[in-house]
Amino acid sequence: MKRNVIALMAWGWLGQLALSAQPVPVSLQIEHAPVASYRVGESLIITARAPGARGMRVLFRFPGVGEFQVRKMSKGEGGEFSFALDSREVTGTSFDYYVEAERKGELRLLPAGAPSSYYTATGEGGPAPEVPGDLPSPTPAQGKVTWPVSLTGTGQAVVYEKDESATPKDYPLAGNVRLAANYRKGDTNVVFDTTFNYSNTPVQGEKDIDLSNMAVSVSHDQHSLKAGDVNITESEFTVQGLGRRGLEYAYAGSKASVHVFDINSQQPRGFDGFGIPKPALSIFGGAVGYKFLRDAVSLKAVYLSGKDDPTRGVNVSESYFSARGRKGSVFALVEETNLFQNKLTLGAEYARSDFDGDISDESGSRSDSAWRVGGSFRSGIVQAGAVYRFIGGGFNPIGFQYFSNDRRGLEANVGLSTGRLSLTGTFQSMKDNVDSDAERDTTKNMNGNLNFMWNVSDKVSFNVGYQRGEQDTSRDGTTPLFPQDSVTDQVSGALMFTFSPSASLNLQVANASASSKTSPQGNNTGLNVNLGGAFRAGNTFSISPTLGFASAKNKFTGERQLTYNSFLAAELTIVPEWFSTSIQGGYTRSDNGSMGVTNTLNLSGMLGLQLKKLIKIGTVTLSVRGNYGRTKMPGFSNTISAILAQCDFSF
Repeated sequence: MKRNVIALMAWGWLGQLALSAQPVPVSLQIEHAPVASYRVGESLIITARAPGARGMRVLFRFPGVGEFQVRKMSKGEGGEFSFALDSREVTGTSFDYYVEAERKGELRLLPAGAPSSYYTATGEGGPAPEVPGDLPSPTPAQGKVTWPVSLTGTGQAVVYEKDESATPKDYPLAGNVRLAANYRKGDTNVVFDTTFNYSNTPVQGEKDIDLSNMAVSVSHDQHSLKAGDVNITESEFTVQGLGRRGLEYAYAGSKASVHVFDINSQQPRGFDGFGIPKPALSIFGGAVGYKFLRDAVSLKAVYLSGKDDPTRGVNVSESYFSARGRKGSVFALVEETNLFQNKLTLGAEYARSDFDGDISDESGSRSDSAWRVGGSFRSGIVQAGAVYRFIGGGFNPIGFQYFSNDRRGLEANVGLSTGRLSLTGTFQSMKDNVDSDAERDTTKNMNGNLNFMWNVSDKVSFNVGYQRGEQDTSRDGTTPLFPQDSVTDQVSGALMFTFSPSASLNLQVANASASSKTSPQGNNTGLNVNLGGAFRAGNTFSISPTLGFASAKNKFTGERQLTYNSFLAAELTIVPEWFSTSIQGGYTRSDNGSMGVTNTLNLSGMLGLQLKKLIKIGTVTLSVRGNYGRTKMPGFSNTISAILAQCDFSF
């Protein structure tokens, strides 16, 4: 019953979407206005959108640093992802960056060709901080052990609860303990880091007590050895962001680099997975790289081989996968060339895989190849890049849990930026059935967007964008087995006013449409308007209200859906560093045409007592929390309320 209630409550929010439904799925796209400049000493916000993405990350590097650092972007209202970078951390007058979006089985990078292609942001308004060449690293005293031990946890008990659905549930209780130690002497560094978790409502198949993180690393000069939880990334066609338990060794020299690893293909549960992985769940591989011609040209060879059983994954149903096990190998050559003081970058990769998707049958393995070639150019106000990819239908790298193969196409981007103005555009054309098999359908996708941003002043900014996507499935000389097509258009704009560091106001408008010849019943249009603000009075009070309106019309039936919503978040410090309170609330009214009107109200509040000054050695916060939710629609209504006592501690 509870699941039905949740589903019905979710229905009330559907009208907030400018485009409530699309006839067919489209490929993952990133909408981003590149940051061309920033004011030194101030916080820089990098924002992007990727409709349908599970998550987004920004990767950046500072002058003098060869590798990109990875940071997770936070998802806000309206599907916008953002990351705040303190420009005081930038060790130079500029930094390079690119963004990536992830959806199940698909990874998209922007600009096209990243990381060989990237955006560059330049600091303005003052000298950027520099790292003195003779400044030693802030390390502990030679030969001494420091034991930075962190103990954190949360306890929670339900004092009162009323649920008209009368669905019983366990009262949540959870906590964690983190232990860490570091030893450094000269160029040798040893790090130990582990985290234990407890939950009385664990995921199915998990235990109440779990070891969520464990890592031991030893580094000396340019060599490093790590055991426990590691993260492996080599190239686009071999392995990217594979976080598992295992072993890895790395050597990073000025010219040559070596990386060897043996990790679990699935993340083991609980305390399992340390040491050398079991042969049935092991991915072994490595990479060797070298720089030529005064570091202008770099070459890297990558090889992976291993076995995997997807049903052994955490929180995965065996029925989800038809295969009980798989195995494979992949080899790749990766090249990157930087010319004219890095103004021109050229990159390429060729990979060959051998893959058996089900070792329990007699079909055997299949071999195929994939390759890409691209480049980017940056000079003055101009930035441009392009990459072409060809991925065979039988190409499957064992280093990926999901990989989208059988596709080929072009991605390109261009940007102009000068002063307070910037204009960027991206284009993608992709099609499957790369072998042109006349007995198969062929799906083509084309997507593009254009974005203009104008920072009118330090307090006013404006941007407008246009996005179009087209998809069509056909078969030469005959009707396709699964005919489908779609055209989507969206025009959007935003106006931001920053009156002061404590007050801001923003207006966002989007108008979208979707149409299909083969599925006209899904043709629709949508308008979405949101007005929001953020206001703060010192460290005592803050409030963030949002008002929204959405209108969606099905052009096939003529039925219209109207949604009005509001949201409010506020915090009040009653006694600084002792008493504080907060409240969040949202109300939505959705007129769903023939399905009637749905009203949804959600409220939550907290009253907290901090004992940091009293305890001295740590932080303890005692709080009382309340939740109230009500949903009402034709033929159904439900109210849920609860009061909870909570204790958070950190030592």
